Amino acid sequence: NGGVVTLGPIQTETAQSISGSVYSDQSGTIQIQQSFDGGAHWDISASYAVVGGTPQGFTEPVLAPLSRIIYTNGSTTQTDFRIFARTFATGRG
Repeated sequence: NGGVVTLGPIQTETAQSISGSVYSDQSGTIQIQQSFDGGAHWDISASYAVVGGTPQGFTEPVLAPLSRIIYTNGSTTQTDFRIFARTFATGRG
């Protein structure tokens, strides 16, 4: 309960966007954060509520050279959790 999972930092200087999906059997929040200064400071570019038992997709434009994804669990401990993300490089569709 109240646990945090962090994916990254992810090198995103050549990426257009970061996309993925998250599933948890308990509700929580996913944030996409970006850093322009090598990870000294992280700005939240998107935040999504994740409803327990309902898969949540996300796509966020990439502006900074570093990104990370943070999932914060709600007050009930999870028993099933999955998260996947990938970047899409500039010039690719």
